[in-house]
Amino acid sequence: DARYVAPMEEVIKTYDMRGMAIDHKPVRSLDTPEMMALGCLAQGDITPVINRVKEVGEACINDGADVLIIGCGILSVIVTEGANMSNLNGVPIVDPDVASVKVMEMMVDIARAGIPIKSKGGLLA
Repeated sequence: DARYVAPMEEVIKTYDMRGMAIDHKPVRSLDTPEMMALGCLAQGDITPVINRVKEVGEACINDGADVLIIGCGILSVIVTEGANMSNLNGVPIVDPDVASVKVMEMMVDIARAGIPIKSKGGLLA
C-alpha cells in the first residue's frame, strides 16, 4: 500500500539504516490492495499477486538490492508460504513475520540464560 512508503522510509532514517538500503526508492508499494491479495488467496490463485511481487522485486534487484523484505503481514505469508518463495533470482526474501518471531525466541533464550536485555538505542532507549 502506497500509504506506508513514506512512513517506512522515515523509519529507515530514524534507525540510521540508510546506508543499508538501496539509494533509489528503498521502499516500494505493489499497488495491490490487500483485499485483492486476500481475494486471490481465497480463490486459490495467487498468481497475480506473485507476478506483481516479482515485478517490483526485480526492479529493486536491478537498483542494487541484495535482499528483499516483504513488508505486509498477509503478503509476506502469501509469498513465502503460499508461493514457497525464499528468493527471487538468487536474492533472499525475508519474511518479517518469521524474522520477528525468531528475534523474540532469541530474546527469551537470552533471558533464560540470565543475560539482561536492555535497549540502548532507537525508540526504546
